[in-house]
Amino acid sequence: MHRKLRAIGRWFCRFPVVPEIVVLLVMAAFVSLIWSNRLPYPFRWQVEKILLAATWFSAAGIIWLIVCGVSRWRQKERERGGALLLFAFGSVLATAGCLGAYYFYFYFGPTRDHFADHLHLPTGVVLQTAAFPETDCDFRQAKSTTFQAKVLNSFPSPLGNAEKELALPSLEKMQETDAKKASLLQYLAIHPEWRLYRESVSGNYIATRRFFGSSGNLVTTRDGSYRFSGSNGSYRYRLDLRLSGRSWNNRTISSGSEHDSATVYHRYTTRVKAGTACVEIIDESTEPGRKMTLRTLSLLETEFAALLSGTSPLQEDAVQKGKPSITLSGNRGDYVATIRCNPGEPGDIYLKAYEITGNTPLSADYLRRTATERTGYSNAPDELYFAQVPFRIYEGDWGQFYGANIQVWFVPEDKTHPERMICSENFKIEGWMREE
Repeated sequence: MHRKLRAIGRWFCRFPVVPEIVVLLVMAAFVSLIWSNRLPYPFRWQVEKILLAATWFSAAGIIWLIVCGVSRWRQKERERGGALLLFAFGSVLATAGCLGAYYFYFYFGPTRDHFADHLHLPTGVVLQTAAFPETDCDFRQAKSTTFQAKVLNSFPSPLGNAEKELALPSLEKMQETDAKKASLLQYLAIHPEWRLYRESVSGNYIATRRFFGSSGNLVTTRDGSYRFSGSNGSYRYRLDLRLSGRSWNNRTISSGSEHDSATVYHRYTTRVKAGTACVEIIDESTEPGRKMTLRTLSLLETEFAALLSGTSPLQEDAVQKGKPSITLSGNRGDYVATIRCNPGEPGDIYLKAYEITGNTPLSADYLRRTATERTGYSNAPDELYFAQVPFRIYEGDWGQFYGANIQVWFVPEDKTHPERMICSENFKIEGWMREE
């Protein structure tokens, strides 16, 4: 075995350019496939994964070429060493060119994917229609008793100085023991105005606050932000409770609070350390002084103090009676699934989608990573808990409707229990496409 490995190593040392040439040809071929815009969608994500893997192999090959070139140069083989270094430089340019073409495609390439060109709505199948989204309303127009009304309409109130150190002692105490942490997690999962889900990259839990729309129903946006611009003022607001303690850019704060400086993209963001968690608030409005931030922290302290003392009331509509169900709102490929279910044990739900006539999986990897939420549960099967999951279907183009079966799957926290489907429904949908 060792002899074979040494033989392979000697071969790589003698011909280091061969594997790099193969990898570059693979990258060029797969970039060409992507630009052809004719890939069957079941293979689209696989092609992109292979291209990403080839990029890492190319980078490793370039490093090896540089090592071999420097080694030859130091052994007085100047001609061969210089050729290897020159080829390494050319490989850098070729790899960058392939990646540049790949990313250029997504910003300036063809917008239509032609997935639904020859699809038709299935006959004999009842298809539900997605409701119109409510993301463009003024979220200040809500009941005065709601969290959002108290936050968004807080501008005239003198609330203090947001530049001083801020704290949430009750939330910090809710993380002192494992029992309290479990109670906090269950509270966030049950409370309809909190969306508790896992971050797609790290897998850590984040709780994002939901707002009510103009119809009185809860609204979940794709990025978790609620914004409005009108003659009577504008705002952008987002509230995240990051249980890992890491911010959106994977930073941590050791203690107290901090504000992003005016030079960064999220310059209106405030972070407050609370035990092992981090509360992150985007407070962007025409009013100075981060007044929405101050009101938010005041309301959160009251909310978690009640939870800590055991006096927190069960939220309105937190539990309903009936059978598991799923409905959709949205259009143009961007949808929100409103779900009522009770898995009977702790865990997460996620979505699957299939085109009905061909049973083709739709955006499978993307849905598995991003269309998730932790739900409440109980031992009473007819008790249903609220969940609302935003997601995007990439297959298809605007205006080309087709039938899709949207399924709700449950992943138990106990890994000895298998995943299982909770409910499903057929919908008339269209895919997302970038604007021309």
